[in-house]
Amino acid sequence: MRKYSTLIVIAAVAVMAVAAACGGGDSLAGSTWKMIQLGPAGFPVPAMFQVDVNMELSVDGTTIKGSGGCNGYSGSYAMVDDTFTTSNLSWTEIGCSEPEGIFEQENRFFSLLSSVETFFIQGDKLTLNAPDDDLIVFLRTGGKE
Repeated sequence: MRKYSTLIVIAAVAVMAVAAACGGGDSLAGSTWKMIQLGPAGFPVPAMFQVDVNMELSVDGTTIKGSGGCNGYSGSYAMVDDTFTTSNLSWTEIGCSEPEGIFEQENRFFSLLSSVETFFIQGDKLTLNAPDDDLIVFLRTGGKE
């Protein structure tokens, strides 16, 4: 009887390990985020006050959508280990001029989001890293932790 109990425990551990490897790899799936900073890693600029730049990552771990502050966007994303890439990003092209600087911030956001390569998450803060030491920093607003 003891031999069978040990085998059952080993089998259960193996099943959990396989399940984690196959399905639980995207720790960001089903989460929502609000941008709080973007720009050079050494001197990121705070997001504009009262401008909601956000990101929603689908539960199935494939679709990204949100607002750049003026225009909505959507596309695909993929995660493997510490890499985070976007593809097929598109956004509406509504011309926004208020508040001053929103157009520049949104263009910078879309440019960096289109070129993200890696990510780092610490607590409720997500950092997406783009080439040339640029980054976008988000704060979790919903979804799993």
